[in-house]
Amino acid sequence: MGCRTLLGVRGAAMLVILAAAACCLPGSIAAEAKKEEQKAARRPAADARQPSPPRRGPGAAEDPFAAPVGQKRSTPAEAGARLSPRREGRVPGDPQRRKEAIKAALTHTTQMEFTDESFANIMDYLKDYHKIEIQFDRKALEDVGFDTHKPVTINIKGVTLRSALALLLRPEGLTWTICDEVLLITTPDQAQELMTTEIYEVADLVACRDENGEPWDDYGTLIHFIMSHIQPTSWDEVGGPGAITGATLGSARVIVVTQTLQIHEQIEDLLARIRAIGAKSKGEKTPPTRARPQPPRAHKKSAPSHDKPSPPPQGGVGGRPAPKRERSSR
Repeated sequence: MGCRTLLGVRGAAMLVILAAAACCLPGSIAAEAKKEEQKAARRPAADARQPSPPRRGPGAAEDPFAAPVGQKRSTPAEAGARLSPRREGRVPGDPQRRKEAIKAALTHTTQMEFTDESFANIMDYLKDYHKIEIQFDRKALEDVGFDTHKPVTINIKGVTLRSALALLLRPEGLTWTICDEVLLITTPDQAQELMTTEIYEVADLVACRDENGEPWDDYGTLIHFIMSHIQPTSWDEVGGPGAITGATLGSARVIVVTQTLQIHEQIEDLLARIRAIGAKSKGEKTPPTRARPQPPRAHKKSAPSHDKPSPPPQGGVGGRPAPKRERSSR
């Protein structure tokens, strides 16, 4: 009897709660609808706004054809041109710019801390660290029996890439050069055969005056200075492969040099040091006075003689007649 009374009281309470909720529900719905209408009135028209691009998660792949909002998607060729340099770490532009990028990287500091690591892995590390292309001259290395998987132990910090490469390659009898837009690891003999032609502006180093004060360009002194101080046996005048020529072409005064990369770098350094010394000089900045070289004299040919040649001397030494022999008496 008591239980039934308790259940009846609880059931009545639940009915009262449900009735109250039913009465309030229409008002709540109406209030929420009114709030949404007020928000929509304060917001600009949705049609005038561009949809925001979808967000990519941390592991989502980049869309190579994606374009800024309001622009059309890129074509495959356009996307490749835009992404290739960034993905590969290579410098866009012409071959000369890539060559200059390698030269610049050689002046940057580097570090190598390897224990029993292969040459190939070390070069891959330097390639990624300096964002340049490094390749092995496999034919030249095979000819000398060098294995690119040879383990190496090296610990270098705070030096330029140029010096680090010398410390790494010299003990193995190897060297490097720049060829076909890459830094090439090769042998010294092969590097000597990979010659390039460079042009150097030298107007400030060849300008002279003669005894009469007339200006002229003295290429000979500069060329002789370079050939005497930079690898003297490598020039064609002494049987080497290198060549150097001075020329005035229009308003440009240049020397044209065909040599190996290492010798080109020495020439660049030499010219820069000469100019630096000249800039510090407090003397007169007018061109120096030098005598013009005299053109070689032409040898005059002697006129043919119509006289009869004198008969050759008969015997003897030096044109003198042979002494007469006396007959011995019996």
